[in-house]
Amino acid sequence: MENEAVKRLILDKLSSKGLVVDSAALDYLASTEGIGLGEFIDYVAKSVGDSTIFLSQKTLEEVMRSFMEGKPKINSMPVTTQEGGKSAEATYIASDLKVLLNIEKTSNPSDEVESKRAYLADRFKKLERILRSRLDVTGVCSIVEARKSADKTRLKVIAMVSEVKTENYVLIEDLQGSAYLIIPQSASEGLRAKARRLHADLVACFEIVVLGGKFICLDITFPDLPETKPNRSAEPVCAALISDLHVGSRYFMDKAFQLFLDWLNGRVGSPATRQVAGKVKYVVIAGDLVDGVGVYPQQEKELSIKNVKTQYEKAAELLRRIPKHVEIIIIPGNHDATQKALPQPPIPEEYSAPLLDSGNVTLLSNPSLVSLHGVKFLLTHGTSIEDLASRIPGLDYSNPHQAMIHLLVARHLAPIYGGRTPLNTDGEDALVITDKPDVFHAGHVHVYKVGGYRGVVVANTGCWQRMTPYQQALGYVPTPGIFSLVHLDTLATETVPILAEARQPD
Repeated sequence: MENEAVKRLILDKLSSKGLVVDSAALDYLASTEGIGLGEFIDYVAKSVGDSTIFLSQKTLEEVMRSFMEGKPKINSMPVTTQEGGKSAEATYIASDLKVLLNIEKTSNPSDEVESKRAYLADRFKKLERILRSRLDVTGVCSIVEARKSADKTRLKVIAMVSEVKTENYVLIEDLQGSAYLIIPQSASEGLRAKARRLHADLVACFEIVVLGGKFICLDITFPDLPETKPNRSAEPVCAALISDLHVGSRYFMDKAFQLFLDWLNGRVGSPATRQVAGKVKYVVIAGDLVDGVGVYPQQEKELSIKNVKTQYEKAAELLRRIPKHVEIIIIPGNHDATQKALPQPPIPEEYSAPLLDSGNVTLLSNPSLVSLHGVKFLLTHGTSIEDLASRIPGLDYSNPHQAMIHLLVARHLAPIYGGRTPLNTDGEDALVITDKPDVFHAGHVHVYKVGGYRGVVVANTGCWQRMTPYQQALGYVPTPGIFSLVHLDTLATETVPILAEARQPD
């Protein structure tokens, strides 16, 4: 690595903290090994405070002694050298990964009626609290109270959809009673559009007028996300979002994924994107790391590796090529070796041990919530997209980000009970979206789409698997070999088609 390149990165970091060094102090920092330089400079800035902006070598040596005493087991941040001798900028920035939600409990779906009732009641209570926190949801009464109201009374009820009979006739219920809701033929297009988004087990606030004991719908308010300013990182780092590798499948695109790894190491791509690659601090994988065994009929005919443990060993071998300063976050999908019912706990140690050997891998549940440099990432595999695409007009597999936006509006990651997505009903409903994320990342349908909703980056990050005969029979058209970059300091996104990027001239 060129020493001058290292010094430039150090000076940029110091400048961002309002600090200045002389040449001797700069040489001292550039020659320091075995510590996280980014973390040390942060420590220096806190230590000197506003007392000085000029740092001598002597001052740095004194602070270094305090730094090493206070943190005897500093995690080393190894320097990563990209092709051409250029260092990765993210090497000098300490990782800032906080796990906000990780569900490790293992359990199975229950078919008992009482278990389902308790599960949906818990969902109702959580979403009712979210709805009542909205400024436009006031004067709410129960369905039983609404039934007692005089004719032509306008009021609001918070209820769960029990059944959509027709586009004009919906059965709703709360914890005390049930009623039929009528969407009038004369309803505005805005109301009709909202009504088309109704499905079983969705919770909303319904503004109604009571006429002859019937509930006539005037408006529908979903839990939805508040209009708030998103979080941003103070550091110029990026997260690379990928999903659905399906290692072990005959259709796994090994060469394309190797190009992705080459890109992370600065060996392929245009000069501009190589520079961006140096800012990648996190790789986030939204499930289906491996293809698994016995997931669908006659899958064994489509496997190149027919043992699940060996599939994970191969995946670990690939991920070890990711630079050591990059943190890797992995959640499971329906092909991974963990329970199928949501929430899925992390991939168990029986299979994940090879992944953890590298020291820069964090295994989390599906779903999970993490903070990366203060930016909140909501991670889920996305199995429930299938349920929405088959039930709601206008949602399909070719635009999975639209289905993901529906999940945000409903404030639930798998709102349809009894669909294709198995749900664990043994306890509380852990799939309610209680915190607004800054980035919502999923996969599963193998189609790359990125959009936005109320300040949230919504990314479905495609796959690294060619179309399989099984997918072809189902009519899936995947978009493999594409990944998304999120700049954490701006929340700007970049789409990188790696096969095209690898052909860029130096």
